[in-house]
Amino acid sequence: MNRAEFAKILGGDPHRDQQPRIISATTPEEWALSFIQAAAGQGPVFLANPDWGKTEQEQFAVLCQQRPDRWEPERGWLMIPTGGSSGQMKLARHDQSTLLAAVKGAAQHFGMSCFHSLSTLPRHHVGGLMAWMRCVLTGGTFLDVSWRRIAEGGFPNVSDQAMVVSLVPTQLLRLKQIDGGADWLRKFETVLVGGAALDRGTIRWARKEGIRLSPCYGATETGAMAAALRPHEFLAGTEGVGRTLPHMHVATGSSGELLWRGTALFCGYWPEEREEEEAWSSGDLGEIGETGAILLRGRADGLINSGGEKVNPAEVEGVLVDLLADTRLKVMGVPHKKWGEGVVLAHADDLAVDLDILWNRASDQLAKFKWPKRAVPIASWPVNTMGKVNLRRVTEIVRETLGEEFA
Repeated sequence: MNRAEFAKILGGDPHRDQQPRIISATTPEEWALSFIQAAAGQGPVFLANPDWGKTEQEQFAVLCQQRPDRWEPERGWLMIPTGGSSGQMKLARHDQSTLLAAVKGAAQHFGMSCFHSLSTLPRHHVGGLMAWMRCVLTGGTFLDVSWRRIAEGGFPNVSDQAMVVSLVPTQLLRLKQIDGGADWLRKFETVLVGGAALDRGTIRWARKEGIRLSPCYGATETGAMAAALRPHEFLAGTEGVGRTLPHMHVATGSSGELLWRGTALFCGYWPEEREEEEAWSSGDLGEIGETGAILLRGRADGLINSGGEKVNPAEVEGVLVDLLADTRLKVMGVPHKKWGEGVVLAHADDLAVDLDILWNRASDQLAKFKWPKRAVPIASWPVNTMGKVNLRRVTEIVRETLGEEFA
């Protein structure tokens, strides 16, 4: 399928305009119209987040001014921002081929010929974009709803159709805490949850409540979902994020990092191109079981070296999230005069955190050297619209609080 045919399915009329387009509309209706018009053209299309701060806006503006050595209107024309919360922003290039492959692979994985979805995720993010794409490209119904309304207990009606809802873990945790949240979630055929790891307490709660959860793994670079645990597998007690979708393939590198190939894999970071046969390293550590299911083990670039011992912050965070029943925390390594790096816990300031008391409850789960030496409370816990923590900002606050090194 070429770009003109793709735009026609979306509801647009192909035209020859090669002007670059930046999509930053405020309402879902305006956004969809702007996207379809831009997709129907021949120029590059850039998705922008209207809630960005000055730093992100400046990075985005610089990237939009760049141009590739050779422009091919049919390949890599859609630029989706990634990496802005933890480092320098990048724009992952996608096109009609990668988007269609992602939709077809998801339909085959879940056995759905048609997607009917409700989404609270913004469409400038790959999760919200693909929730919309799955419905439009399969002829399904798409409901774009306000998360704020849901968080306050205003649950939208769910039709008799087999509906799918897309959430991030912080949203699922909120629904766990409010009256009627579990009842509403049980109405969905599939509850897709991705973007971050789920805590064990929420997993136990969802199984007990009979919620058809589907923990997923994916990235902007993979066109959202690259692996997913089917609801019946989740309810049966299977751990992890399931098997890869049919259009994707995964292997592990020498250090345990996940290496991805597949037809939905991005075309490169704007303005560069990626060789199609080249594997992409996600930077996530994982294990692939005998059945092909993936168990995530944290980030390869996040390991802490404390006194010669390696500490995986994801492991420590999992224990702390379970103990505190809250995901607003981050474990990190900070320069330490004695150990090289010290393990530090950053957390929302309204959480009651006493490391000694918590250690008494966690000592049978972790080695002592993995336990945080200090806890740093942070006011207004910084997250983006997808519920992901702004790691760069958290790190800045921790460093400001503790200094460059702490004893």
